[in-house]
Amino acid sequence: ARAGSVVGVDPSDLMAEIAVTRNRAFVKAGKVQVMIASAADIPAADAAFDKAICVHVIYFWKDIQACLRETARVLKPGGRLVLVFRTNADKAAVEAFPADVYSFRPRTDVIEALNAAGFVVDEAGSAQADRQTPTLIVACKRHDALAEANAAEDRTHAH
Repeated sequence: ARAGSVVGVDPSDLMAEIAVTRNRAFVKAGKVQVMIASAADIPAADAAFDKAICVHVIYFWKDIQACLRETARVLKPGGRLVLVFRTNADKAAVEAFPADVYSFRPRTDVIEALNAAGFVVDEAGSAQADRQTPTLIVACKRHDALAEANAAEDRTHAH
């Protein structure tokens, strides 16, 4: 087995507690750390991680751009991000969950947000079988991503 560790980030005390309980042995061994934090403000150094995976969480991000910029910040240049989520094309999912809590975005909007945050989408590694199955997007952080994302944010606030 390769050396390494996993860090989980969730804003919910309850979800963090569940994660620690389920991974107790790994937490004790120092292989898993669970942080209570927002995806828009991850308590980690720049370029701290090789990979990030977000499964069914972007619905809760009020500011997807801020969350993706922060993810880019904590990923190393060339680091990979995997997103799994349902889009607004899945009408059954959209109707099943309260709109004031869940935001089902079009796949194209998520790709645009990824590009703006400094990621390049790997179309070959990304997939959506049909409207009723979750979308998988694999993206790679550009080497100059942090500077570009910060410049874009500065331009947005200047107007």
